Amino acid sequence: MLAKQQKLVGRLRGPNRDRDLEIQLSQLKAPTLVVFGTRDRLIPPEMGHFYKELMPNCHLVFVYDAGHAIGAERPEAFVEVVADFLDRHEAFVISRTETVIHP
Repeated sequence: MLAKQQKLVGRLRGPNRDRDLEIQLSQLKAPTLVVFGTRDRLIPPEMGHFYKELMPNCHLVFVYDAGHAIGAERPEAFVEVVADFLDRHEAFVISRTETVIHP
């Protein structure tokens, strides 16, 4: 799994960026939740802002004190954010212009 994620990051941010992938992500119409841990050492949390800018319906959440394995490190926060996103859809608490760090 890690190798696939690092490969994806390279396709989006590396010197050989994949413009086709960027176009496909920018055309994604479905509401998308992107969750990063503030202490992620595998994929820089700043990458979340790239996803948010690229995808028109992207909601970005940073979970405080979590690394890459958010579901294992902060399961209560992860479940709360995902459940809220699934329950509320368009009324989800995170707006297009904001980023919330979940305590």
